[in-house]
Amino acid sequence: SFSDGNVPLEKARTKPSPGGNPNGNRSEEDGATAYVGNLPYSATEEQIRELFEAYGTVKRIFLPTDKNTGNPKGFGFVTLGSREEMLAATKALDQSSFLGRIIYSNESVPKRQPLRKRDVATNKLYVSNISFQTTKEHLTAHFGHWGTVLDVYIPLDRDTGDPRGFSFVTLAKEGAEKALEEGNGSELNGRTLSVSIPLPKGQKSPRRERRRTTK
Repeated sequence: SFSDGNVPLEKARTKPSPGGNPNGNRSEEDGATAYVGNLPYSATEEQIRELFEAYGTVKRIFLPTDKNTGNPKGFGFVTLGSREEMLAATKALDQSSFLGRIIYSNESVPKRQPLRKRDVATNKLYVSNISFQTTKEHLTAHFGHWGTVLDVYIPLDRDTGDPRGFSFVTLAKEGAEKALEEGNGSELNGRTLSVSIPLPKGQKSPRRERRRTTK
Protein backbone atom coordinates (compact mmCIF):
# COMPACT_ATOMS: atom_id res chain seq x y z
CA SER A 1 0.00 0.00 0.00
CA PHE A 2 1.18 3.53 -0.77
CA SER A 3 0.13 4.43 2.75
CA ASP A 4 2.95 2.43 4.28
CA GLY A 5 5.31 5.20 5.39
CA ASN A 6 8.07 2.75 6.31
CA VAL A 7 8.81 1.86 2.70
CA PRO A 8 11.76 3.83 1.22
CA LEU A 9 10.69 6.28 -1.49
CA GLU A 10 12.55 4.54 -4.32
CA LYS A 11 10.87 1.22 -3.56
CA ALA A 12 7.48 2.60 -2.67
CA ARG A 13 7.10 4.38 -5.97
CA THR A 14 7.54 1.12 -7.86
CA LYS A 15 5.83 -1.20 -5.41
CA PRO A 16 3.01 -3.18 -7.07
CA SER A 17 -0.43 -1.83 -6.35
CA PRO A 18 -3.31 -4.23 -5.75
CA GLY A 19 -4.13 -5.88 -9.06
CA GLY A 20 -1.48 -4.01 -11.02
CA ASN A 21 2.08 -4.10 -12.26
CA PRO A 22 4.21 -1.11 -11.19
CA ASN A 23 5.78 -0.89 -14.64
CA GLY A 24 2.59 -1.34 -16.57
CA ASN A 25 -1.18 -0.85 -16.42
CA ARG A 26 -0.76 2.36 -14.46
CA SER A 27 -2.20 4.72 -17.04
CA GLU A 28 -5.08 5.58 -14.74
CA GLU A 29 -2.70 6.86 -12.04
CA ASP A 30 0.00 8.40 -14.23
CA GLY A 31 -0.54 12.14 -14.25
CA ALA A 32 -3.01 12.03 -11.35
CA THR A 33 -0.58 12.11 -8.42
CA ALA A 34 0.15 15.32 -6.55
CA TYR A 35 3.24 16.15 -4.51
CA VAL A 36 2.62 18.09 -1.28
CA GLY A 37 5.52 19.54 0.70
CA ASN A 38 6.24 21.37 3.96
CA LEU A 39 3.65 19.29 5.77
CA PRO A 40 3.49 19.54 9.56
CA TYR A 41 5.03 16.43 11.11
CA SER A 42 1.82 15.99 13.09
CA ALA A 43 -0.32 15.77 9.94
CA THR A 44 -2.16 12.46 9.64
CA GLU A 45 -3.16 10.58 6.53
CA GLU A 46 -6.82 11.25 7.34
CA GLN A 47 -6.25 15.01 7.60
CA ILE A 48 -4.48 15.04 4.25
CA ARG A 49 -7.26 12.94 2.74
CA GLU A 50 -9.87 15.43 3.92
CA LEU A 51 -7.80 18.28 2.47
CA PHE A 52 -7.63 16.75 -1.01
CA GLU A 53 -11.13 15.26 -1.04
CA ALA A 54 -12.48 18.75 -1.62
CA TYR A 55 -11.16 18.45 -5.17
CA GLY A 56 -11.89 14.84 -6.06
CA THR A 57 -11.60 11.19 -5.11
CA VAL A 58 -8.47 10.33 -3.13
CA LYS A 59 -7.22 6.89 -4.20
CA ARG A 60 -3.83 6.68 -2.49
CA ILE A 61 -1.72 8.58 0.03
CA PHE A 62 1.98 7.97 0.63
CA LEU A 63 3.81 9.76 3.45
CA PRO A 64 7.56 8.92 3.40
CA THR A 65 9.33 8.48 6.72
CA ASP A 66 13.00 8.56 7.67
CA LYS A 67 14.33 5.00 7.45
CA ASN A 68 16.44 5.48 10.57
CA THR A 69 14.10 7.37 12.90
CA GLY A 70 10.71 6.49 11.46
CA ASN A 71 9.73 10.17 11.66
CA PRO A 72 7.78 11.80 8.81
CA LYS A 73 9.86 13.59 6.20
CA GLY A 74 7.40 16.46 5.86
CA PHE A 75 6.09 15.71 2.37
CA GLY A 76 3.84 13.21 0.66
CA PHE A 77 2.16 12.00 -2.52
CA VAL A 78 -1.60 11.96 -3.09
CA THR A 79 -3.17 10.13 -6.05
CA LEU A 80 -6.59 11.39 -7.10
CA GLY A 81 -9.24 9.94 -9.38
CA SER A 82 -8.17 11.86 -12.48
CA ARG A 83 -5.58 14.27 -13.79
CA GLU A 84 -8.18 17.06 -13.81
CA GLU A 85 -8.81 16.54 -10.10
CA MET A 86 -5.08 16.53 -9.38
CA LEU A 87 -4.54 19.79 -11.29
CA ALA A 88 -7.46 21.43 -9.50
CA ALA A 89 -6.07 20.35 -6.12
CA THR A 90 -2.49 21.47 -6.75
CA LYS A 91 -3.65 24.81 -8.13
CA ALA A 92 -5.80 25.49 -5.08
CA LEU A 93 -3.47 24.11 -2.41
CA ASP A 94 -0.08 25.35 -3.57
CA GLN A 95 1.19 27.92 -1.04
CA SER A 96 -1.96 27.57 1.06
CA SER A 97 -2.19 27.28 4.85
CA PHE A 98 -2.62 23.82 6.40
CA LEU A 99 -2.44 23.18 10.14
CA GLY A 100 -0.50 26.39 10.65
CA ARG A 101 2.05 25.90 7.85
CA ILE A 102 2.32 27.08 4.25
CA ILE A 103 2.29 23.97 2.09
CA TYR A 104 3.46 23.53 -1.50
CA SER A 105 1.79 21.29 -4.05
CA ASN A 106 2.49 20.42 -7.65
CA GLU A 107 2.25 17.53 -10.07
CA SER A 108 4.34 14.50 -9.14
CA VAL A 109 6.36 13.14 -12.06
CA PRO A 110 5.65 9.40 -12.40
CA LYS A 111 8.54 6.94 -12.53
CA ARG A 112 8.10 3.83 -14.66
CA GLN A 113 11.36 2.18 -13.62
CA PRO A 114 13.14 1.76 -10.29
CA LEU A 115 15.40 4.71 -9.53
CA ARG A 116 19.02 3.96 -10.42
CA LYS A 117 22.07 5.65 -8.92
CA ARG A 118 23.19 7.13 -12.21
CA ASP A 119 19.71 8.60 -12.74
CA VAL A 120 19.86 10.27 -9.36
CA ALA A 121 23.31 11.68 -10.08
CA THR A 122 22.14 13.43 -13.24
CA ASN A 123 19.31 15.10 -11.32
CA LYS A 124 21.37 16.17 -8.31
CA LEU A 125 21.92 19.87 -7.70
CA TYR A 126 24.59 21.63 -5.66
CA VAL A 127 23.04 24.31 -3.46
CA SER A 128 25.35 26.72 -1.68
CA ASN A 129 25.05 29.80 0.54
CA ILE A 130 22.41 28.18 2.72
CA SER A 131 22.09 29.43 6.27
CA PHE A 132 23.25 27.21 9.13
CA GLN A 133 19.65 27.18 10.39
CA THR A 134 18.35 25.66 7.14
CA THR A 135 17.13 22.07 7.55
CA LYS A 136 16.35 19.24 5.15
CA GLU A 137 12.68 20.05 5.60
CA HIS A 138 13.23 23.68 4.57
CA LEU A 139 15.07 22.60 1.41
CA THR A 140 12.50 19.92 0.60
CA ALA A 141 9.67 22.46 0.82
CA HIS A 142 11.60 25.12 -1.10
CA PHE A 143 12.66 22.89 -4.01
CA GLY A 144 9.36 21.03 -3.95
CA HIS A 145 7.92 24.11 -5.62
CA TRP A 146 9.68 23.05 -8.84
CA GLY A 147 9.23 19.29 -8.71
CA THR A 148 9.40 16.08 -6.74
CA VAL A 149 12.26 16.12 -4.22
CA LEU A 150 13.82 12.65 -3.93
CA ASP A 151 16.66 13.36 -1.51
CA VAL A 152 18.34 16.16 0.45
CA TYR A 153 21.85 15.90 1.90
CA ILE A 154 23.44 18.59 4.08
CA PRO A 155 27.14 17.82 4.78
CA LEU A 156 28.34 18.44 8.34
CA ASP A 157 31.75 19.46 9.61
CA ARG A 158 33.41 16.27 10.91
CA ASP A 159 34.92 18.09 13.89
CA THR A 160 32.12 20.38 15.06
CA GLY A 161 29.06 18.65 13.62
CA ASP A 162 27.85 22.00 12.27
CA PRO A 163 26.42 22.37 8.74
CA ARG A 164 29.01 23.40 6.15
CA GLY A 165 26.75 25.89 4.38
CA PHE A 166 25.90 23.88 1.29
CA SER A 167 23.79 20.88 0.33
CA PHE A 168 22.87 18.47 -2.46
CA VAL A 169 19.25 18.28 -3.57
CA THR A 170 18.04 15.50 -5.87
CA LEU A 171 14.83 15.97 -7.83
CA ALA A 172 13.00 14.20 -10.62
CA LYS A 173 14.50 15.27 -13.96
CA GLU A 174 11.90 17.87 -14.94
CA GLY A 175 11.99 19.38 -11.47
CA ALA A 176 15.79 19.53 -11.46
CA GLU A 177 15.81 21.45 -14.72
CA LYS A 178 13.28 23.97 -13.40
CA ALA A 179 15.08 24.34 -10.07
CA LEU A 180 18.42 24.90 -11.80
CA GLU A 181 16.91 27.68 -13.89
CA GLU A 182 14.55 29.30 -11.38
CA GLY A 183 16.04 28.30 -8.03
CA ASN A 184 19.40 29.94 -8.62
CA GLY A 185 19.16 33.33 -6.96
CA SER A 186 16.03 32.43 -4.98
CA GLU A 187 15.85 33.30 -1.29
CA LEU A 188 15.54 30.89 1.63
CA ASN A 189 15.79 31.84 5.30
CA GLY A 190 17.25 35.25 4.42
CA ARG A 191 19.99 33.91 2.13
CA THR A 192 20.25 34.07 -1.67
CA LEU A 193 20.85 30.52 -2.90
CA SER A 194 23.37 29.54 -5.54
CA VAL A 195 22.16 26.48 -7.47
CA SER A 196 24.39 24.62 -9.92
CA ILE A 197 25.29 21.18 -11.24
CA PRO A 198 27.77 19.44 -8.90
CA LEU A 199 31.25 18.65 -10.15
CA PRO A 200 32.07 15.00 -10.94
CA LYS A 201 33.26 13.06 -7.89
CA GLY A 202 36.92 13.77 -7.17
CA GLN A 203 37.10 16.89 -9.32
CA LYS A 204 38.02 20.11 -7.53
CA SER A 205 36.64 23.52 -8.43
CA PRO A 206 39.08 25.87 -10.24
CA ARG A 207 39.01 28.16 -7.20
CA ARG A 208 40.22 25.38 -4.92
CA GLU A 209 42.91 24.32 -7.39
CA ARG A 210 44.23 27.89 -7.63
CA ARG A 211 44.24 28.21 -3.86
CA ARG A 212 46.28 25.02 -3.57
CA THR A 213 48.88 26.07 -6.15
CA THR A 214 49.42 29.52 -4.67
CA LYS A 215 50.33 28.21 -1.21
